[in-house]
Order: sequence, then structure tokens, then C-alpha cells
Amino acid sequence: MTLEFKRLTEVGVDEIIALNNHPEVLRQMPLGSADFDEVKARDWVSHKDAQWTQYGYGPWAFLIDQEFAGWGGLQHEAGDADLALVLHPRYWGSGKAI
Repeated sequence: MTLEFKRLTEVGVDEIIALNNHPEVLRQMPLGSADFDEVKARDWVSHKDAQWTQYGYGPWAFLIDQEFAGWGGLQHEAGDADLALVLHPRYWGSGKAI
């Protein structure tokens, strides 16, 4: 398994939309909703990526064997750093390696 960390801006927005709208993923994300469209996705990516400049940390996109597997890492939430890990179901079980 080859694991890469990339900025969310380096991943196709369609892949992020598909992940964040996936029914099995949504069952694990209480703040998620199935109406995550291109406009919301672009705003979400911009907001997540801006955290790197604003706080010095932010979430990553994870690629496994050059395929987008999910996103996560430290992200700013309610005045503190929150650890997130959101993976496509076919990559569940890869969290420990990430």
C-alpha cells in the first residue's frame, strides 16, 4: 500500500462530493447531509484549506495507491483542534496506517 497526503485542493471536487454524499459515510458523520453539491464542496474545500494559513494545521486528502481514499487530520472546530478521519467504505480498515 502506498499512502500519500495531499491538500484537499489537489483532489477532484467530484471525488470529495461522492465521498461526503456516500450513504455509509453519512451514517458516521452526524453533521453531514446528502445535499453536498459542487457549490458546497468548493466552499468546504476552500474553508478547510484556509485553516492551514489561519491555524498552521488543517485536514489532508489521503490517497492510497493513487486513489482518493478520504480526508482527515487536525481541523479547527469550535475554538480547538479536532481530529477527523473520513474514509470511503472500501478503505475502512486503513485508518491505523493513516
